[in-house]
Amino acid sequence: MEDIDILYTEQEAAELLRVSPKTLQKRRCMKKPPAYLNLSGTIRYRASDLREYIESSVVDPEREAEEAQ
Repeated sequence: MEDIDILYTEQEAAELLRVSPKTLQKRRCMKKPPAYLNLSGTIRYRASDLREYIESSVVDPEREAEEAQ
């Protein structure tokens, strides 16, 4: 059986990302990441989706400089 991903509440996810819960609410309304689950009206965030969101937000100035040339 596969391991079940850890689920975070909106408050826990906001704390992990160092943003307010309101920011996550706005992002959901705008259909922007991070991905989330709606379990019968209860919002949860999977640990793997939060990791993916963090990784996709990395800015590498050296890579950007190389691509600009």
